[in-house]
Amino acid sequence: MIAVSCRCAAPRTVAENSIGQAFVCKTCGTTTRLTCAERLKAGSGDGDFDAALTIIFGPDRIGERIQLGGIPDIQIGKSPDRTLCLNAPAVSRAHARLVRVDFGPSRWRIVDQRSTNGIFVNERRIAEHTLQEGDVVYIGNYVLQFCNAVSREASQRQPQVGPEFGAVPSFEVAFKIASA
Repeated sequence: MIAVSCRCAAPRTVAENSIGQAFVCKTCGTTTRLTCAERLKAGSGDGDFDAALTIIFGPDRIGERIQLGGIPDIQIGKSPDRTLCLNAPAVSRAHARLVRVDFGPSRWRIVDQRSTNGIFVNERRIAEHTLQEGDVVYIGNYVLQFCNAVSREASQRQPQVGPEFGAVPSFEVAFKIASA
């Protein structure tokens, strides 16, 4: 079973065959999706999904928490065959990939796949970057925030989402730079 965390930290576990499905917390309404590029055997996902990206701005899915797990790279793009599909005009079909660097706590590196609009982390264009707690990642029309859920403090402090929290101006800056 896999522990799923959300904004209110209400405990919930789901089976390993639930990868890719969205779950809505009955307490706080947060949508959580488990993302993994491999099939997991029953019992093999326990403790694995301890890092997440939260969509804080984009054309859809704002507030969705995407828990990251598994060993193979997680492919990101607008193509439906990507492990993490972000379907928007400024997202390339094969935009980026997440590479697992370490376990317990999870460490992930994001790598640009020579996408048209690039990837920005904390408003700086990168070719690759090892994600740190609180990093803000810009992928096309989406803005996501990285969280390592192992940290009790991190799981209590959820990203604020939506344009009222300043994601729009930062996204516009990154998009203008990417389009130049």
